[in-house]
Amino acid sequence: MYQRRLTRPAVLTVPPVADYQTIDVLPDIVRAVGHRCEVYMDSGVRQGTDVVKALALGARAVFVGRPVIFGLAYNVSASPWEA
Repeated sequence: MYQRRLTRPAVLTVPPVADYQTIDVLPDIVRAVGHRCEVYMDSGVRQGTDVVKALALGARAVFVGRPVIFGLAYNVSASPWEA
């Protein structure tokens, strides 16, 4: 059986829709692409449990930006990884 291999990364973006959050459509996207590509989530992450949920729903990785930026804005002298 011939299988086509991806020669370059494929990017699928979900446009913002007022009725859905990224975490809500993630399982449908993972199911649609199967094992043909990796799924990364980047939007709507507010706390650590959102990362755990996304990984449990099939995301390969989760990008986190806003919580880190907010932490830096609050206390510029400390890194977000320091307690």
